[in-house]
Amino acid sequence: MVTRTEPPRPHLPMRPLWRCRACGAEWPCSPARLRLLREYDGYRLSLAFYLVVMLNEAVQDAQRLGLSIDLAAWYTRMVAWIRRPEVPVENAPGVTTPVTSATCGPSS
Repeated sequence: MVTRTEPPRPHLPMRPLWRCRACGAEWPCSPARLRLLREYDGYRLSLAFYLVVMLNEAVQDAQRLGLSIDLAAWYTRMVAWIRRPEVPVENAPGVTTPVTSATCGPSS
């Protein structure tokens, strides 16, 4: 007997509640975040713009539903996760320490 499997459901937002259609978690859920990072690989600023637009739409939906809105929490949930971890400049790949007069030549 051949069983047919359905393709996996995409992790997209279910509006106006902004929960994931596939797993029911708050959107963007972890799989959605991974997909977005892959789709926007090398274009993190574009991803940020897209997520800010989604945030704006989510806030408008919440207002239409009469829900209380904690903008900081919504921002953290929908946008802040894309920030890269802070890397000290001296430890960043490809960065060399500039040569200054204090590091060159004999000391006086």
